[in-house]
Formats: sequence, C-alpha cells, structure tokens
Amino acid sequence: MPQPRVKLVVTGDDFGYCARRNRGMLECFHKGAISNVSLLVNGIAAEEAAEISKRHSIPIGLHANLSEGLPVCDTLPKGSSLVNEDGYFHGKMGFRKALRNGQLKMIEVEQELKAQVQLFCELTGQLPHHMDGHQHVHVLPAVFVLPVLQECGMCSRGCCRIIRSDSRGSPLSPGFTTAPGSAPSSGGFTCKWSRTPSTPSRCF
Repeated sequence: MPQPRVKLVVTGDDFGYCARRNRGMLECFHKGAISNVSLLVNGIAAEEAAEISKRHSIPIGLHANLSEGLPVCDTLPKGSSLVNEDGYFHGKMGFRKALRNGQLKMIEVEQELKAQVQLFCELTGQLPHHMDGHQHVHVLPAVFVLPVLQECGMCSRGCCRIIRSDSRGSPLSPGFTTAPGSAPSSGGFTCKWSRTPSTPSRCF
C-alpha cells in the first residue's frame, strides 16, 4: 500500500538579523535546505533581507519579536511595559519574567505586533506568508495573537500559517498556564517556537 506523501516545510528564522545571516539563508534557499524565511523587522539588515526575498522569490513571513532589540511601534507610551529603562525589549528571560509577574500590558503587545505587521508590509509590499515567534514568543496565549492576525487580514486571506495545539489549549512554556488577566486560549492557536541567535547585541 503506497504511503501518503508528507510535505516538509523548513523555515529559516531571523532573516534580517544581519547581512551575514541573510547571505547564509539565501544560499540555503538556493540549495533547497530551507523552504521559506521569517523576517525580523527590527533587525539591522531587515531592509536588505526584504529586497533579497523579492529578487530571489523567497516566500517570506513575519518573525514576531517581543524580546530582543528595539520595538518598532512609535506610539508605545514612555515607560512601556515591553521595554527596559534604556528603551530595549527585556530580553528572552526578562520577557518571560515580566510575563510571569503580570507586568506586561497586553494592549501594548497588540500595538507592537500590529506595528511589526505594518512594517513588514512596507518592507516587502505584501502580507506575511506566515507568522512565527522569536525567542519563545509562543508563551503568549494565542488570544492576543489571533486578533492581530485577523485585523491585518492574515487569517481571512489564508496566508497565515501557525501551529495549532491539541485540545488542551496552547502549548505554553513550563511554568506558564496563561498570561495574568487574560482569557482562556481561543482555538488552541499559538506562534511556533524559534531558535535563539548567539550574538543578539550586535545586530539591533
């Protein structure tokens, strides 16, 4: 009996992080090692990455980032819960701590995610092919991610690819059941896991 065909999609995260990473992902795409890329819109080489994706017809999605570098939303209030005293995101572990302690304002999370989608569209001229998360953004309950995708038209146009959990709800990291003050997860959606870059301080 013939076995069903399985399509494997391999995504290269952190596109736009730096010029060297852009070149590496382009080479991987041409050699068939990756299927698409996810753009880090606040990376120092994001504009170059967007141009590369256009020139080489690389399917490109948004690598949503709430933990590293500077936010892109210019309407966040001074002293936003998303940033430290220097105006940078709290970092991978700082973000987790702020989330666990109920210090993140979810309205600011939505503002920043919407701004990242908007900047992605400005850089690439299109909606994201898919959306995933930088440094374990999937710990956020999906109820705060889905409204952003829906408002930006990513769900209705069928261009959004995110991981669905089992019937027990969103697959949050150990120690997290839901964000303080949030509603239960809607439909078990969440952003997918992504690897952590090794030298973040030089690239934002």
